[in-house]
Amino acid sequence: GAIWCLRPIGDGTFAGAGWAKSPAGDLDALLVRFDPAGKVIWQASYPGPAKERLWSLEVTPQGLVAAGEALAADGTSKALVLRTDLDGKEVSRVSMGTAPVERVFSIQAMADGGYVLAGMSGSGPREGPGYDAKIARYEASGKLAWSRTWGGSGFDVGHDVHRLDSGEFLVTGYSDAGAGKGTDVFLLKLSAKGEVIWSRTYGGSRDDRAVHLALLPGGGWLTLHFRTDLEKVKLLKVRNA
Repeated sequence: GAIWCLRPIGDGTFAGAGWAKSPAGDLDALLVRFDPAGKVIWQASYPGPAKERLWSLEVTPQGLVAAGEALAADGTSKALVLRTDLDGKEVSRVSMGTAPVERVFSIQAMADGGYVLAGMSGSGPREGPGYDAKIARYEASGKLAWSRTWGGSGFDVGHDVHRLDSGEFLVTGYSDAGAGKGTDVFLLKLSAKGEVIWSRTYGGSRDDRAVHLALLPGGGWLTLHFRTDLEKVKLLKVRNA
């Protein structure tokens, strides 16, 4: 199994999200809560009909909301959103998506009880040209408010999303840079309604892949990415523009 995302609860404890191998031999979504010293307070698996993985987690006043994917035996997958209370008791579970493959790598909870998801949508071979980055906003009721796909003719994936104080959204991930050039980091700014305001790409001659995004005090953004050709982790600081 794996813990992919860790968040502070606010009382000194922490919650983690990931997946674990089930008794049936597939994967189940996993949530864990740790005390301030790192001791496990509780650990819970959430069995389903597919291979369920959680990639992202948020803490809300109502409990935990986590997102990931549910991979079926035929290779198709749906986006997965799981809500629990702070004791790990499941409150709701939703699978969504219309493409053969839908994967979510980031969730941000909204003040109104809804959330925004970032990931990928499409079909075909892994990291093939049939995928675009996907960002979707859902209301507290679970109703889709808006959905946006972004990308070119190659492979594109959204890995992190954050809401700005202005109500706009900033998304980072990576995009196919063209034949023989690997991938480039991208930053994408969306309006509160999901409209593209601007997009930027950053990269060298080979693979550059952004996986996390942080908003900096006083403006600007910091992305964490790695270069697979150099096997180095890098930080990219971008001015608010």
